[in-house]
Amino acid sequence: MPNPWLGVQLVSRKKAKKPAVSREQVYVFARKAIALGQPHIGAAAVICFEWLQRPENVIGGYIRRGDYRGREEPSKIRIEHHKTGETVLHPRARRQRDALLRRRRGSPGGGAAPWAVDRCQ
Repeated sequence: MPNPWLGVQLVSRKKAKKPAVSREQVYVFARKAIALGQPHIGAAAVICFEWLQRPENVIGGYIRRGDYRGREEPSKIRIEHHKTGETVLHPRARRQRDALLRRRRGSPGGGAAPWAVDRCQ
C-alpha cells in the first residue's frame, strides 16, 4: 500500500510577536472605562493583568466577587483554574488597597471589583 502522506509537508509560518502592555497602560485603560461608566470592563482588564488570567476566564465567571477577600480566607484571592478545576488561594498584596477599601466600604463604581476601582482612582 503506498503512503498517502509521501511528499506532503507542513508549512509553518513565522508568527508576529504580540506586544505586551505595561501596568501603566492597563490602569489608564481602567480609569477611562470607569470615567465612561463601565467600571466592570476596567476591573476585568486589571484582573487579567495582575492575576495573569485570560479574559474568557474572568468574563466566563471563573473569577467571582466573593473570590476576593472571601469569608474563609480574607487575606487571599480564590482563583479557579477552568481547565483543571483546581482552586488556588493566591495571597493578595496589602499595600494601599486595604486603606482605600476600609475608607470606602461598599461597592465603588456600581458593582465593579473594588480592588480595581480603588487602585485606579
